[in-house]
Amino acid sequence: QGNHRDGARAAIVRGMVVLYRSGPAAARPIAAEALMWNERVGDYYYQLQSLRALARLELADGAADAAVAHLRAALPLAEQAGGWLDVEIRRCLVEALAGLGELTEAAEVLAGARRVMPPEDAYAAAAVRLCEGLVDAAGPDPGGAWDAFAEALRVMAELQLWLDHAEAQIAYARALARAGLAGRAGTEFRQARTLCMRLAELGSARRAPSACGCRPMHWPMASTVSLPHWARQPGNPPEPPPGWRRPVTRRTSR
Repeated sequence: QGNHRDGARAAIVRGMVVLYRSGPAAARPIAAEALMWNERVGDYYYQLQSLRALARLELADGAADAAVAHLRAALPLAEQAGGWLDVEIRRCLVEALAGLGELTEAAEVLAGARRVMPPEDAYAAAAVRLCEGLVDAAGPDPGGAWDAFAEALRVMAELQLWLDHAEAQIAYARALARAGLAGRAGTEFRQARTLCMRLAELGSARRAPSACGCRPMHWPMASTVSLPHWARQPGNPPEPPPGWRRPVTRRTSR
């Protein structure tokens, strides 16, 4: 059982790497297998992350309804896990619900995210602000949404979570496009693409849109790595120094 447990955990990360490089179709069977084994061994924490990975690839494939199903199944486990991961599941659910126009439920999930947010966790606070931007942008008066997105992006840049930053910037661009702000949306899309290309996520960057339309995109909507101190400016990270190795952090399984 120990080998199955370790293999299932590794499959979550492997699935996300495949999503980054090859798209949702190639990543889906890997993520589904990871979920199956985590369910069998009873590892609720990684079962939760498997459900999250499946939801992210469905969102990347434009299938928000399928993502909602995974995330609703994950909510009880998220409440059990608590902390940033509870907030993250709710953030993903808000994104999927907002994309479907289910604003009442999205607002309820946002309220839950505010309630469970650990006050000392900067990423969780940024995730809540991103939720607020998503809900406000889909409402009748989206003016306050842009400040919420800007703050979330600022915090993610300070934390050097560049893939999170890129996916949040894409969510921001989509919201701008839905609000009819095509010029600003195109700018955000292009900045996100530049950042992804400079992070060597070339397979994903080629799938980012060149225009501001709200099309489904084969885009990895999750992050598994954070870059070190030398990558400070969003959209302009330098090449890593010779011999650099990715540090192990508490969010390597995200």
